[in-house]
Amino acid sequence: MMIPSAIPGLRLPPPQIEAIGKTTDRIWDATIVDALKRYVTIPNVSRISNPLWDTDGKIEEVLALVRPWIEDQNVTGATIRVEKLPGLTPVLLVEIPGTTDETVLMYGHLDKQPALEKWREGLDPWKPTLEGEKLYGRGVADDGYAVFSSIAAVKALQEQGIPHPRIVIMIEFAEESGSIGLADYMKHCAAAIGSPKLVICLDSGAKDYERLWLTTSLRGVAMANLKVQVLREGTHSGSGGGVIHDPSDITEMLLARLRDVTTGLVYPPELRVEIPEGRTREATAMASLMPGAIFEPFSKVPGLQPTTDDEVALILRQSWQASLTRIGIEGLPPIGSASPLIHPGLETRLSMRLPPTLPASPALDFIVSELTREPPYGAAVTVSGTRASDGWNSPAHPEALSALINGVSTAYWGQGSVAMGEGVTIPFMGMLGAAFPAAQFLIAGVLGPHSNAHGPNEFLHIPYAKRLTAAVAAILAEVGLGGIV
Repeated sequence: MMIPSAIPGLRLPPPQIEAIGKTTDRIWDATIVDALKRYVTIPNVSRISNPLWDTDGKIEEVLALVRPWIEDQNVTGATIRVEKLPGLTPVLLVEIPGTTDETVLMYGHLDKQPALEKWREGLDPWKPTLEGEKLYGRGVADDGYAVFSSIAAVKALQEQGIPHPRIVIMIEFAEESGSIGLADYMKHCAAAIGSPKLVICLDSGAKDYERLWLTTSLRGVAMANLKVQVLREGTHSGSGGGVIHDPSDITEMLLARLRDVTTGLVYPPELRVEIPEGRTREATAMASLMPGAIFEPFSKVPGLQPTTDDEVALILRQSWQASLTRIGIEGLPPIGSASPLIHPGLETRLSMRLPPTLPASPALDFIVSELTREPPYGAAVTVSGTRASDGWNSPAHPEALSALINGVSTAYWGQGSVAMGEGVTIPFMGMLGAAFPAAQFLIAGVLGPHSNAHGPNEFLHIPYAKRLTAAVAAILAEVGLGGIV
């Protein structure tokens, strides 16, 4: 990579910036790619999707891969331990002393989503496949690379004799299950973690592979099962049609209390927030820089249109407004075995994404109240299986940190960084934000276009991961010089 001769925001001289990049590239090529190939072969499915998580030995297999790899890197002063609380998945904790007392907490996870949909021919979720610059396999980008990248960033600095702060790397095994137990571990490991000035999380997305992308907000989520019942047993649609209301129609009536079916907008004021001016500016800048970046990456049928043609509005709908999705339905048979019946009832699993700053628990209470009040036509309406997680909104970066982030993007990608809100929910961010209110946060990741973290054909874009590792190393070096956070 060609490093510019002078980079605003960076105090490191260009030769050191270049040396960091060359060192992290070498570590990736020499050991990380092979380690990730081995990681792919371990079906360490997260506990919520794996009832045998505590007995099948997959977590232990992952630890048997990762812990020796960390030891082999010979990071000076590193202590590695595995913490295990009763009934919880473990946490891998790495402490690395620094040349300053300031602490940086780095986060990642090693549990995986299940295989889910069928992968394309030639790919398998549990068999690594390297195609050009992409490594395919479940968990490789979400989020298996993070622990390797974090260690490589520190090792690169130590090899170049560049100061760095004290670093704590915390790797959990239940992120894909809503980070069950993470809050307990943060309390359990409080003395080891200390009071971080900066928290770096490598578990987010990017809209392209051409620059450093920062995540500045995440939506919350409220989930529930809505059950509508009209009959004790099914009745022939010829005799009941026009007499008995179909449970799917009543379901639609209830959902219409929450969102406009034509626009898709969730309209009750209880589920909306005032969007901060700074986030609107980010959306406007992103829309100008990359028109179509939100809608184009989806695998669409020909002719599909977005919910709005207003690019800024589309970005804010994805990141700062509520949205409702039906993610599961029970009560209707497959088409091949359907008979002309009005079925007794219908149960629908709902996922309501919530604005980042809207408290999730009161929002869920409101949703349940709206769905169950005054059931249409006397239908039996119940709600069960509720779950809620808060969103997250990053504190504003100080000017020096913003300049640094933009500088490392310029150094390793040739152009400045871009900030964006993400539409997904990552519960650990709310937990970390609440635990460390005085800290600054740097949230980034490798989940770029078509990387498909939870779907089929998940891949890691290796050149982007290499640059991100170098960027993190340079940021750690600048923090080690003081005065950034």
